[in-house]
Amino acid sequence: MSATLYGLGIGPGDPDLVTVKARHILQTAPVIAYPAPEGGTSLVRAIADVHIPDGRTEIVISTPMVAESFPANDVYDRYSQIIAEHLDEGRDVAVLCEGDPFLYGSFMYLFERIADRYRTEVVPGVSSLGAVAAVAGTPLVSRNEVLTVLPATLPEAELETRLAATDTAAIMKVGRHLPKVQRVLRRLELNEGARYVERATMSEQRVVPLDDVTEDGAPYFSMILVRHPEGRRGQERADASHVPEGAALVALGAGGMELAKRLKPLLPGSRTHGLASRTKRADVTFTETMDHLRDLFSEGVPIVAICASGIVIRALAPLLWDKKTEPPVVCVAENGSSAIPLLGGHHGANRLARAIAASTGGTAAITTGGDVRFGLSLDDPPPGWRIANPSAVKGVTAALLAGDPVALQVEAGDARWLTESDAPFTEHGERAVWVTDRIDRDEDLDAALVLHPPVLAVGVGCERGVSAEELTNLVTRTLDEHRLAPGAVACVASIDVKADEAAVHAVANSLGVPARFFTADALNAEAPRLKNPSDVVLREVGCPGVSEGAALAAGGPDGALVVEKTRSERATCAVVRAPGSIDPARVGRPQGRLTVVGIGPGTAAWRTPEASRVLAEATDVVGYSLYLDLIEDAIAGKTRHTSILSEEEDRVRRAFELAAEGRSVALVSSGDAGVYGLAALAFEVLDHHDNPAWNRVAVSVTPGVSAFQAAAARIGAPTGH
Repeated sequence: MSATLYGLGIGPGDPDLVTVKARHILQTAPVIAYPAPEGGTSLVRAIADVHIPDGRTEIVISTPMVAESFPANDVYDRYSQIIAEHLDEGRDVAVLCEGDPFLYGSFMYLFERIADRYRTEVVPGVSSLGAVAAVAGTPLVSRNEVLTVLPATLPEAELETRLAATDTAAIMKVGRHLPKVQRVLRRLELNEGARYVERATMSEQRVVPLDDVTEDGAPYFSMILVRHPEGRRGQERADASHVPEGAALVALGAGGMELAKRLKPLLPGSRTHGLASRTKRADVTFTETMDHLRDLFSEGVPIVAICASGIVIRALAPLLWDKKTEPPVVCVAENGSSAIPLLGGHHGANRLARAIAASTGGTAAITTGGDVRFGLSLDDPPPGWRIANPSAVKGVTAALLAGDPVALQVEAGDARWLTESDAPFTEHGERAVWVTDRIDRDEDLDAALVLHPPVLAVGVGCERGVSAEELTNLVTRTLDEHRLAPGAVACVASIDVKADEAAVHAVANSLGVPARFFTADALNAEAPRLKNPSDVVLREVGCPGVSEGAALAAGGPDGALVVEKTRSERATCAVVRAPGSIDPARVGRPQGRLTVVGIGPGTAAWRTPEASRVLAEATDVVGYSLYLDLIEDAIAGKTRHTSILSEEEDRVRRAFELAAEGRSVALVSSGDAGVYGLAALAFEVLDHHDNPAWNRVAVSVTPGVSAFQAAAARIGAPTGH
């Protein structure tokens, strides 16, 4: 009888966790093989020792444990031949593997070399994943949750994208990548519940909260378990990826449209575009593929084309002339197996590709030099960061790639995406990267790349109806006098009673940042930190300071007031510097928006592009359940608020309540919202209730094709002249 090659899973470390079947094979197999580091002892041999009888022939697979040499192909070639010789002579060979042989197990390198020539049996073992979950007391997944196993060796951006897109993650191969993993988990606010486990089930086992780990690295046998709090994963997929908004998901066939609809909830503001003759229920339809791609590109719309890359290359080639202004373009295989950033890699295409690949389980084919070599892109910094002099990026990046000395000077913000990258920054060099929130006109901008981190919060207060010019001039002058860079401003903040103040939004627009608003109670909490409290302001709006209080609230508890309240005739402003990046999405709330949208007579083909855009941008959709079912493809992933047909006024009130909380709400009406629709009722309710919170909501109406127009079109234009 021919001999058998066994791949034995020996378990995570405790000899009692070796399976009964593996023990039986160990008792009978005449030859035992196992890996061992060069010059070291074999851990898996030590685990199995009590189950191995004396007198067995042992093959020590001596392997160099260096990342650059792994897997050591020459080693596995040589030992597969040695093992084959034993099998040829009729001797069974049992190859030992820690954990499970097919979960990051070295046995697979032997398996792929000789399993096709010999009878082979793989005996599963208790994996490190199962052992870590058990000792950490952390259930992995239930019901329809997603479990992702990630090597910590992934680039930081890809690690963040994949962690944001799963319910539970097991992070293996931690080693020297521990600081990177901790950094990513902090950004995703997942660090608090993460568990760190070393040497699970072994005598030296260590199980602690990840936040308690202060070392710079971890041993080989370590793992981190992360679970998203219930309900958070879905809403954070796109946010954590920081992908460009408003992408066009272009599909040329039914399979591509299916993938486009799966991706749509993950990419904020995205819409499906389908070839009219081959797809159904697209948000936007087209008849000429090449022309449509060119139109999207010319309009600066991010493109995710689910088709062969050659189609896109031929369509866009005549339009390629300025890489600085080109929108991101990504090609995706119809089965999701690959996402290729064709254009604008450092303007969002790489992030789009990573987000898509994380969702589909495919590969993001990143080729840009900085990403591949150093795990960063100087011209695609983290969200909120701004480049003061983009022309300097090319020279500094070229110097890094060439190995020339490039200095790094950090004056403000959390720059760990630079300091903890693989980029070989030095203390001195002819070229430099300068991270600052200040303006220094004497700096040699040709030699230094200037990056502004989002660390400044500008707080403003004003009288009702102040001119946009006055408030904008006050903020601009204040920043300039204190030599603070406008590019380092993360947001403009004020009290919520100013959410509809046009001047506040004008200042935010001039700085290219969002406006965020706080309640009087939230600003009262900042009273002990105010430098210039005012009893007059307290009587007027319920807190002792608006500009200083709002800036401090936005800057967080560790923020410092760097510019105290500064006045113009009818307005005030103040500036706070935070030690790390300010994420506007996590402070205060935006002005709420309510759009009464007409969805047309029912078919997606008669829905207007503006209606599709409004639905894509909404956080909440309110409407009669039948109408929401008609647009189900357009509101996938949105929070739905439904009611029965006769409860129109209740729907309108609910829509205003949601918008008053700072949400973007679409109130759905069939046909045209202004023709026997909800638009008139919305304005009546607003006028009748005169609710101050509702009055601060930005209200708009998006028209649709009315039932009257649809019927007229079908019966021969009865309303013609």
